[in-house]
Amino acid sequence: MTDETSSLKQGTVRADGLVFWARDKKRNSEYWITKEKFELFRERKNERLRSWRKKHHEKVREEAKVYRLNSLEKCRERNRLWSERNRKRIAPKLKAWKQENKARCCYVEEQRRARKLAQTPNDSWESVVLGFFEISERVSGCLRIRHAVDHIYPLSKGGSHCHRNLQVLPFSLNSRKSARLKADLPNCYRTDGFWFSPKTAEV
Repeated sequence: MTDETSSLKQGTVRADGLVFWARDKKRNSEYWITKEKFELFRERKNERLRSWRKKHHEKVREEAKVYRLNSLEKCRERNRLWSERNRKRIAPKLKAWKQENKARCCYVEEQRRARKLAQTPNDSWESVVLGFFEISERVSGCLRIRHAVDHIYPLSKGGSHCHRNLQVLPFSLNSRKSARLKADLPNCYRTDGFWFSPKTAEV
């Protein structure tokens, strides 16, 4: 068997139009089929694979998790290369996803900012924190008035990023409040709350 033959991959197209499907090691022969037959075989193979994955969902998920943990750098590099090669393909989908998931995007951005400042306490209730951003987005849609999630005690002044230090404000009031500790807001909005100082919290 030549090096050229051993390097054949499934889907390789020959000069006469036939497509390589598999190699019979016992008979030392190759199986070449038409493009139509190749598409049919591949669809059947994918269907069997999808069915097996569905039946063994937990096993597949656990194995994938172990692989990612053991090959973290390899996975990151592979994802980076794939993103670069498919930038035009994923850009519209990413833009559409961000439009449909504005609350989660804001949540992720605030999480990143808080981690950078080391101001996320270890008992932060993340599902409730995400809930604040979802409520903000829902209220904005219902009232047609833009709202935002505000840190009662500003992050820039040492406030923590957790569920105890968040409130939903109209965007205009949030901008007026800015990073001031004492802000002139209507009485219907909370102006103080519980917070953890980064000096005493376990981050």
